[in-house]
Amino acid sequence: MRQGTRDYTYGNNWCRTYRNISEWEADLEITLVEEKRVNWTYQSYPYDISNIIAGGSATYPIGDTGSDLTVSWTNGCIEEASTSTSATWDPIPADAYDLDINLKPTTNALKWKPMLPPLVYRRYNGYSATTSPVVSGNNSNWHPSFDCPKAAFRLTEIERDDLESYLLASNGFIARSNTYHDLGMIWGARFISPLGIFQDDNEAAPNGDAIARHLIFMTDGELMVSDGIYGTYGIEWWDRRVSPDGSSSQSRHAARFLAACRQARAIGITVWVVAFGTEMTQNLKDCVDNNDQRYFSADDGPELKAKFQEIAQRIAALRLTS
Repeated sequence: MRQGTRDYTYGNNWCRTYRNISEWEADLEITLVEEKRVNWTYQSYPYDISNIIAGGSATYPIGDTGSDLTVSWTNGCIEEASTSTSATWDPIPADAYDLDINLKPTTNALKWKPMLPPLVYRRYNGYSATTSPVVSGNNSNWHPSFDCPKAAFRLTEIERDDLESYLLASNGFIARSNTYHDLGMIWGARFISPLGIFQDDNEAAPNGDAIARHLIFMTDGELMVSDGIYGTYGIEWWDRRVSPDGSSSQSRHAARFLAACRQARAIGITVWVVAFGTEMTQNLKDCVDNNDQRYFSADDGPELKAKFQEIAQRIAALRLTS
């Protein structure tokens, strides 16, 4: 290596400068670092999830620096079949397949899809939400909040001890996120319908007799929805499956709830409603077609038990006189 210094002398009307050069050998160790810059484009993207649906996993280049990330379907939750953005639900729009409690999927529009949170982002341009593609030099657009409820199980006889164990918070029976009455009614009706995907479970009694079908819809919260969480309809503001402008109003989901109630009653299901520790709203009353003998309110455990005993007695009486 070389290093130079400067010196000088001077007199009247003159100046002379000198450059002193020193040389020596030195050992140098140089490490080359390759910087990988990633530009992210946030937009709708058609991922191939066939391996995930088959029970496996798939790898996508969506890690923090563009690295591969392996994604699998471990939560068991689904996105619903295609639906309508209509604000009118009586009658149910023909393309609202998610409101068909007898749905047996045969096409992609009719099929349910796995919920895969690692692949889903809200899209922002700065701090403004947008549906347009966004290019960003960092991973700045965020995953939405996501909750998957405890798994339901198909119709079966169940012992009291097993039921109490299922309902324990320590076993995962915990209220999370928002309250979608429409989804609860849709799937309650699907489980008990004699025409849908669970037809073999309840088409007829073991002795071949007809079945009297009763659905008790119980909620411990008022209808409360969000357009920013990742749910059964994607992220409603961005995916625009429920409304054309992304608004997730209470009224739209309330109308969808009543549509599911009507559909259940139309195939002979007797619907009962119980509001536990929450207001008995007009929307809940309308679910049973304003039959004031089929909706109940309970503020605590003993009162809830009494209401269910009353429902059971009335169901038994209905069977005796039918």
